[in-house]
Amino acid sequence: MMMREYKPTRRAVLQGIAGAAICAAPMTRAFAAIGDGITFELDREGGWIHSVVRGQRRHSEKADLPSAMVYSSDHQILHVTHGYTSYLGLPAGAISSYRVEPSGRLQRLTTQGLSLTAMSPHHIAVSPDGRSLAVAAAGGRVLNMLSVTEENAAGEVIAVHRKLRGSIPQEFFFDRDGALCVDSHRYAMLEGRLARIGG
Repeated sequence: MMMREYKPTRRAVLQGIAGAAICAAPMTRAFAAIGDGITFELDREGGWIHSVVRGQRRHSEKADLPSAMVYSSDHQILHVTHGYTSYLGLPAGAISSYRVEPSGRLQRLTTQGLSLTAMSPHHIAVSPDGRSLAVAAAGGRVLNMLSVTEENAAGEVIAVHRKLRGSIPQEFFFDRDGALCVDSHRYAMLEGRLARIGG
């Protein structure tokens, strides 16, 4: 299969910096910039996360089926979803968190499984306060909300919302009020559960 290169629009790059995901699927590659001359590239087919520093590829981290990425609120941690249909023998995807070193090298901190049936995750976003991560999965059409650890790594799944209208949303981000926007729908944590509040 011929490798295609995804060149992000200015809006896509800004969304990646602001806490919305840049998604690799269905393209082979995706890019996101975090400043200081560092760019990360997801190679889904090859299973790599490449760092490009000031225009030159410097480091490569092996990663199974990397599908989307987002930065922590302090831009020190890179969260990457894995497009698994099975993780540890269960029908679920997963998310890994990596510490970003000044050289562009990645140090993996954790890998966390998603909820049952949350397979093939493809979008990820971090809340404005940096305390939650949201992941959308095409398999099962499931939303997951995860906690964030003291190290800013992905923690456990704390809430699940099933039956998304579409399998792959066009927009996926937190607004300034902390609501998760999935296309025209808005979601929020209410009494310990992830509920739709509008749209």
